[in-house]
Order: sequence, then C-alpha cells, then structure tokens
Amino acid sequence: MGFWPFGGREPANVESASQVVTAGTHRETLRGKLTLYFKEPQTRSAADRAAERCAQIAGDLLRENAEREALVGKEAELAAAIAARAPRGLPGLRAIELASLHVVTERTTQSRRGEPAPPVQDPARIAGARAPSNKPSPGGVSRTTGVPPASSRALAQASGAPPAVGRSTPSSIPPPISVRSPPSSGAQRARAAGASAARASSPGLIGSPPTVIAAALAPLLRDASTRLLLGCLRAHDLIIVRRVAIDPGAADQLAALLPVSEAPPGEFEASRAAEISRWHTVLGSPVISQLRTESCAISAQKARAALGAANIAAGVAGELIDALCRTAFPGLALSSAHVDRYAEQDLSELAAESMARILRHPNSRPLRLALGPLLDAVHGDVDGISRLAKASLGSAH
Repeated sequence: MGFWPFGGREPANVESASQVVTAGTHRETLRGKLTLYFKEPQTRSAADRAAERCAQIAGDLLRENAEREALVGKEAELAAAIAARAPRGLPGLRAIELASLHVVTERTTQSRRGEPAPPVQDPARIAGARAPSNKPSPGGVSRTTGVPPASSRALAQASGAPPAVGRSTPSSIPPPISVRSPPSSGAQRARAAGASAARASSPGLIGSPPTVIAAALAPLLRDASTRLLLGCLRAHDLIIVRRVAIDPGAADQLAALLPVSEAPPGEFEASRAAEISRWHTVLGSPVISQLRTESCAISAQKARAALGAANIAAGVAGELIDALCRTAFPGLALSSAHVDRYAEQDLSELAAESMARILRHPNSRPLRLALGPLLDAVHGDVDGISRLAKASLGSAH
C-alpha cells in the first residue's frame, strides 16, 4: 500500500500500480489483480489513488456481469472496458492489465449439492480471511521499468477502443453507468467488512464469558482506531500542511481521507507501520501518542454505543468494553472518564476540537468536515463488533 504524502515532498518515480479487485455477485465472489501502467512516473500517493479508483470501476463491472462464463477468461475485454470508463483527472495510462480472474467462492454450490454448510470460523478470521497463496497477492505500488510484460494475461491499451464484455459485440456495449462517488464507496467497503463479519458467530464463542468474546473481537476494534488515526493524519496533511479548503462536494478529497485495510484483522496498523513512522518523524512521538489515545477513546465510545443499541445489558456491555480496550490497546491506560467524555456531546464536534488542540490548529471546522466519513466508517466497524458480540452472548443477554 502506498503511503500518504507529506507536504508534496514525494518523488515522482512510480511507473505502475497494482490493486487486488474482489467483487461479490449473486452467484459467486470473483477476484483478480488490476495493474495500471502510467505514461509518466507518478508520486506514490497519486498512483495509489488511481489504482483504487480503477479498482472501484472494475468491481462495478464484475457485479454488472454476474454470469461466470461472461467474466472468467475475458480479462482483456474487461480491462478495455475499465480503460473506457476511466474518470477524468486520472494520470495518463499506457495500459491497464487485469490478470488471474478467478472464482473465490460459489454461493450456490452448497444449495445445488444439498450439502451442509461448512462450520463458521472465528469472527476475527472471518473479517479478514485471505485467499490461498496461489491467488494473486495484495497489490501495492511498485517501481518498474520498460514496457508491461508480454504474457498470456489480458492487457488493454488505455487509448484503444474497448472490445465487448462477455457475449456483447463491440457495437452493443451498453453505455457506461455512473461510478459511485469514492467517499460513499469507501465507507460502504468499510461498513461491508464489519457487516460480513457480523453475519455469523463461531460456535465455540456462543455462551462464552464476555472476556473471551472480547478477546476474539479486539482485533476489529484495534483496526477501527487505526483507521481513525490514519484518517486524522491525512486530514492534518491536507488541511493544515497543504492548506487545502475542504469542499463537501469534492469526492476525491473526502475519499482520500478514508483508509481501507486489506490486512488481516488486527494488523491494519502493522501494515502501515512505515507511514506512521514517517508521521512520528514529522510531528513527534508525543503528538502521535495523543492522537492515538483520542482515536482509541472515540472507537471505544462508538463500540459502547453500538453494544447499547444492540440491547446488550449495560453491565455486560461495560465488561465487554473494558476487556476489549485491555486487549485491543495493550499498554494504553484508557480510563472510563476519557471514553465517557465523547458521550456527553456531539462526537464529531468534540473529536474535531480535540484534534485541533493536539495539532495546534486554530479552526476545528474543516477538521470536523473531514472527520465525517471517518466516523461513519468506524461506525460500520463497531456495528460488526456489536452484532458478533450479541450473537456470541446468546439470548440470555
């Protein structure tokens, strides 16, 4: 994954960017690797954003064509269609490559064969299950030289006319549909991760004590706080360092503030260790420590509110939150009073004021605007935690 830039100091030396594309249809889940080859070297952050935007388009295309025979083996046609839908403002592309498109899961296999469903795994593993090692590895930005590799994998020149997708002929390709705005799609992806984790609970957890349930769900809370911390740092760079005025209607700006994890549960921060280390150098460890504490407190308060909304008894919810915080944030003395502070008034307003105070920014209003999508994404994270906790506790709670 690319690192968020600091004050425009990034070198423009990235010639290609890759992203793993996963899309669920009504029959199956499909996955492939998308690679962009740029006409001119880009900064790492610009290359990442371009790859993420094209990955969203690729996901839309996969969902539009739900039949497997219209997709698998049609990588070249799909790559050309992605190039045709590339949004304005994207860096110039030499080519777009979609490789190794394959079926991850077939949703109708069990019902067709009449076989029982496999046992549900641990919630934390459900939330971040990885593909087997023979599938394409998670993409990231890479430095390459020369032309794209010539192989049997599909390669579409960005400037070429798109061939048909599936059974369509070149003259019968439907007009491109509108692509969802990045902020909403990013927030939906974050909420979908929590929702997918919340659909089932491990049989081994049902009826377990709150401390055991909390230990299983703590990685999800840790990732929620990391998402908020990274988003705060990005907002600082955009608003305070670059002095960019946030426009509520600017989809690209708001989307760039919303980090999306492809790491296993609990490893979001570890996957961005180099990025956070650079922030330690720029802002200093005391500032990062304060921002981390606030991010953990906000995430814990949102989790407590979600447990209450799930009608979990207050005493049990309190025990869950205490155990969640001890496990998710080891070494951080997060007091109940600190968490309670965010329950007393508008959370987004208080979060923006705390962030402005820590970063010594005189105006919290633009920070509040930037925190909106972040808090929505964290809400999706903790909603998944509350549903899993409710299912694991059983009807007694």
